[in-house]
Amino acid sequence: MRTAGDEQVTFEKLEKDMLKGQKLQGVLTSDEVMEILHARGWELEFPLFTTINRIIHGEVPPNMILRYRVACSMPSIPPARRVVNDYY
Repeated sequence: MRTAGDEQVTFEKLEKDMLKGQKLQGVLTSDEVMEILHARGWELEFPLFTTINRIIHGEVPPNMILRYRVACSMPSIPPARRVVNDYY
């Protein structure tokens, strides 16, 4: 999610406004790959990918992309403080 002035913009809104309702394929693909990584316990073996997916879902702040090796193993932001990206 990004902020445009005072308005928070979700992936869902970006899809609607910019893609005329088409889905962001990168987000969907990221979730599918993460299912495989999680099932095999490989999240820490792919720290950049894991961090990007966690950023997409608001689990870690976007600036953690620069510290992806740390971010992939950080505790998640509590759900009450998490920015939810509703893109389905």
